[in-house]
Amino acid sequence: IAQTEKLIEAKRKLKKGLMQQLLIGKRRFPEFQNSGGRQNTRYGRIPADWRTVRIQDVAVVNSHTLADTTNPTYEFWYLDLGAVKSGSIEFPEHRTSFAAAPSRARRGVTSGDIIMATVRPTLQGFALVDFDADDVICSTGFALLSPFDLRNSRFIYESLYATATTRQISRLVMGSGYPAINRNEVEHLVLHFPQEIEERERISAALGGIQHGISLLARSCEAFERQKR
Repeated sequence: IAQTEKLIEAKRKLKKGLMQQLLIGKRRFPEFQNSGGRQNTRYGRIPADWRTVRIQDVAVVNSHTLADTTNPTYEFWYLDLGAVKSGSIEFPEHRTSFAAAPSRARRGVTSGDIIMATVRPTLQGFALVDFDADDVICSTGFALLSPFDLRNSRFIYESLYATATTRQISRLVMGSGYPAINRNEVEHLVLHFPQEIEERERISAALGGIQHGISLLARSCEAFERQKR
């Protein structure tokens, strides 16, 4: 168990280091290299052939919300703020009905969405919905980012962990009596964006591959824990 935990920590450090290089174009795949140099932006230096976008330029925020008139017998999987950790989602054991659910159970989740905690966002309660999300509802303590192009889902998700994004979030919550950000602030967060979808997909695949390895190790660790018990 201890050895597996060390491997997980090593992979997390590897991903974090690689992420900070790939998401600002400091390190690029050979086929996307050019001689255009770099440009200065408000949030750091990026390649000259990249651009900055706001989240509202590439995704819609909170596109689906359950109405108060929803059938009270409608049952769903409810994700509260404690269910989403950095990169992982823990589902409850049972579904709940709309009538029995908390009043915050309103955000409708769809496949390809990015779940982003807006309450204490510096804890990075973010997750990518890369599975069939039928009948999944989350708390209004989250913002749901639904990309216009699903090929950008993982890139947008990984970009939430970029230094430029975390600094923006930290500034928004700094000095606040209640550490939270609102929908408008989420929509105006700035991301660094390669012009070519192929480059965004390559970056996403590289980071996603490491994350997949971390997830496999985590499951192995859980199995070892069960075996030990």
